[in-house]
Amino acid sequence: MNPFDHSIVLILIAAALVAAGCFIVAWLDIAIHRADRSVPTQQEMRRHMLCGFYCNPEDPRPVVHRPMGWGYTINLRREQLVLTLIVMTVLATLAGLLIYMVPGQ
Repeated sequence: MNPFDHSIVLILIAAALVAAGCFIVAWLDIAIHRADRSVPTQQEMRRHMLCGFYCNPEDPRPVVHRPMGWGYTINLRREQLVLTLIVMTVLATLAGLLIYMVPGQ
């Protein structure tokens, strides 16, 4: 492997570790707030949905159960979470573009 390949692998490993860490923190956060009575109801959560993301600054949970359908969604209540999402998306896109555009040796 040349240095370029090492840098791409390093970027992908870092993105995977961050994603795994976010997933673990999300599950712990859901377990902690499960008994919390201040959590909004599903009807209240539907009012704060925007393009599939939950945007409620009054809800302390970073990851919540989707109010409609299965799965989870991100609560983009603060600029830090939006910035993290954008940076991770840009890094993954750059790594994919570099792998695609640079010819193999």
